[in-house]
Amino acid sequence: MHCPSPAAFLDGLQSAGELMASWPGTPCLLVDNVAAFFHLERAAGAAAGEQGASMHARALGTLRDLACAKQAVVVASKLSLFGPQQDRSTSAEGGALGHREFMPRAWQDSVTHRLLLAPAAPAKVAGPLFVATWDMPACSGRHYFDISDAGICML
Repeated sequence: MHCPSPAAFLDGLQSAGELMASWPGTPCLLVDNVAAFFHLERAAGAAAGEQGASMHARALGTLRDLACAKQAVVVASKLSLFGPQQDRSTSAEGGALGHREFMPRAWQDSVTHRLLLAPAAPAKVAGPLFVATWDMPACSGRHYFDISDAGICML
């Protein structure tokens, strides 16, 4: 569902909880771009920025409740653009990470697993393949996959 505002996002989380009650198996909820709401409210002014922090706390609490009550897997995505940076952070293929999208501290503190997804280095594989590595908990090894009209294919 598309949520154009923080209020719509909170309403959407409530609706998702109601929908999950009828889902068979283990429900999975993907949340993308939570930083957008922070920036929208920050641009609206200081008072709205405080409301944005409150919105993020309420959303995180709702997600934690869904994860516990519905035994749901909750995935929050975060964009990292690849490019030069003076930081020690590296991509899955060993290159330096560039810009990293904002994620509120409360969300960062709630992360239990972190999976880095990146394009595979062209010299290592042929075709438009991708690589996944676990950053948290740390694991050695890389998993290559391809995305096509047929879906995701692990290699």
